[in-house]
Amino acid sequence: MRKMARSQAKAFRDRWHAVAAAEAEERRRASLLLRWQQMNALRNLMMAIKLSPPSSVEQERIAWERWARLRVLHE
Repeated sequence: MRKMARSQAKAFRDRWHAVAAAEAEERRRASLLLRWQQMNALRNLMMAIKLSPPSSVEQERIAWERWARLRVLHE
């Protein structure tokens, strides 16, 4: 595998940052209707493959774990 020059690596990274920024802007501009349709599509997919959402207890546990990881990162 050929090595990438520093300038090429920077250009590659910058392009992906631009892509991420464009996607974030697209998500911000999405209408409520579009987001609702996307959420329903995901729900329908979950039901079609018989994947059940986590219980509220499981969701709370996941949230606490994420919060704990964030706290550790910012200490």
